[in-house]
Amino acid sequence: KYNVAANQIFHPVSGQCLDSDATTHDIFMNTCNQNSKTQQWTFEKPDLEALKKDFENIAS
Repeated sequence: KYNVAANQIFHPVSGQCLDSDATTHDIFMNTCNQNSKTQQWTFEKPDLEALKKDFENIAS
């Protein structure tokens, strides 16, 4: 799921976020940290309303 406010990709089952290593270019799941630049993902043309609505359904 995409957390629009934090620009994070969240995996609801594990409770972790998609993260990356800038040096090795690896991607992996990690504890969510809204201050981490390596967990912030942006999309070129996102449907923000659909993404926001979808995330709100699992955030509660």
